[in-house]
Amino acid sequence: MKDSDVGDNTVEVFCIGGLVSEKCTKSIEVQLSETSAVIDLVDSVWAKEPFKPILFVTPALSGFSRLLEELSELGRNPFLVEATGIPETMLSGLSLDSIIEYWIGMLVTTLAERKNARRRSPRVSRREVLRRLFLVPHRYVLLPRLRSTPVVCGSEAVCPFSALEAGRLDESRCQGCMLCAWECPESVEAPLWTGPSGLLYTYRFIDDYGLDGILFICRSRLEQLDKLAVEASPARLAPFHVPCVSWLSPRLLKVLTDFGVYVHVYAGSGVCRGCGLEVASTSAASMLVKNSIRVSGNLAEAGIAAFTGYARPRRSLKEVVVKMVEALRGTKLV
Repeated sequence: MKDSDVGDNTVEVFCIGGLVSEKCTKSIEVQLSETSAVIDLVDSVWAKEPFKPILFVTPALSGFSRLLEELSELGRNPFLVEATGIPETMLSGLSLDSIIEYWIGMLVTTLAERKNARRRSPRVSRREVLRRLFLVPHRYVLLPRLRSTPVVCGSEAVCPFSALEAGRLDESRCQGCMLCAWECPESVEAPLWTGPSGLLYTYRFIDDYGLDGILFICRSRLEQLDKLAVEASPARLAPFHVPCVSWLSPRLLKVLTDFGVYVHVYAGSGVCRGCGLEVASTSAASMLVKNSIRVSGNLAEAGIAAFTGYARPRRSLKEVVVKMVEALRGTKLV
């Protein structure tokens, strides 16, 4: 795939936990769950190239959410890090080399947006700061991009965190859920990550390899695939990691389903419980369901759907692009 041709120079690929692949730049005998050791690997790269994306290839995804959390608290951009490996080869039915190639291309495709994550200290009282002796954990947030001439949205409840008001973004309140991009497209641009750029890259990949569809899963819930990937494996799905399911556009996913792509969003049924963006993910899941997108924490449903068979006619990339552009120009979601 053309996107991954530049991967050797753009993405650092660590094979850990004993995995070996010709796509890896280094093979290290640690586990992803050994957070301190993995952070040392990250720092060894970012000391020379601070914005270089890193892909960890691992036998198990356990510990990835903790890694992202600690990277953020230490003041390092967690959006520049991804993980893949055995669970996702089971999910997709592809070889390890192929799934690594896919993630190299995905990181390259979304790199510009990932690099723009902003480091922000949480809003706490002076008393709380003193209580913690100034050790307040930092958090990285990807903020939505307002259009050059933003308009006032029709509903004041567009943002669950009250960050978007009167066509202006209050960055101190924004949690980066991106709901506003789909609720108020007149004022907010679609994110690159889950907009046409990212989705078209994955669409081309599943077309090239004859996969059945896509599994969208939150990065902080990625380790669930250690247990559940085998349940979805009969469907042969390309993995698509998102900062939160609230980043997903029902309109754009509907374009994929209309073209015969199986789409499964891993959410609902308590999947997002306890997350800081739970209110956004709950709202997003509701919108996705209303627009006939499958949302479920039961990945066995994907496997069951596979046995009913798929009849997906081959479409030109240009045709998919046209439909996605038309979808982005649509009116406010219901």
